[in-house]
Amino acid sequence: MNITITAPAISTLLAVIAIITAVVLVFAFIKRLISLIAITVCMLLLYAGYLYYTGQKIPISKNELILHGQEQIMKIQSEKNMKLDKLLQYPSKK
Repeated sequence: MNITITAPAISTLLAVIAIITAVVLVFAFIKRLISLIAITVCMLLLYAGYLYYTGQKIPISKNELILHGQEQIMKIQSEKNMKLDKLLQYPSKK
């Protein structure tokens, strides 16, 4: 008789513990996600500030961003008279 009385209380207690654990885990996940978003926004603002300070145009579309990257790579290649493949090679062990 004692088992039938305590069994619902134990399952209710386990359910409450499971709900509290789930809420804490969800809260921790949301907290980390918000911090990641905040860091990303700060980095984008710093990049936009750098582009504004140097007088460069801020790329709006994906194509403009790709073209800007290609221009920067070509600029580095022409200044250093090196090909990008040579820059990316690992030094060989002798």
